[in-house]
Amino acid sequence: MTRISVCFIYVEALHLVSTAANHANEAMKKIDQFKQLLEIQESLGGAVDLVSPTRELVKEGKIVKISARSGDHQERYLFLVRFFFLFPTFSFMF
Repeated sequence: MTRISVCFIYVEALHLVSTAANHANEAMKKIDQFKQLLEIQESLGGAVDLVSPTRELVKEGKIVKISARSGDHQERYLFLVRFFFLFPTFSFMF
C-alpha cells in the first residue's frame, strides 16, 4: 500500500465515523425534544396533544401579561411549538 492510499483509507474512515456521530447526535436531540413536549403536555393535564413527529419546541419562556382594563400584571409561560403557539390561561412553574 502506498502512503496516499493509506491516507485515503484514514480520511474515508474519519468521514464514516463523523457521519455516524452526527446521526447519533441528531437522534439524541429528537429524543430530548420528544421528552420536552411530553413534559409540557403532562403539565397541561393532557388538554393539548403536543407529541407528534412533525412538532418540535421552538421557544419557551416567561412573559408578563398586563391587563388593558386594570393594568394588573400576571406572569405567564409561553410555548412556541412548530405549527402553533400555546398560551395557557393558568399559571404554572417549570
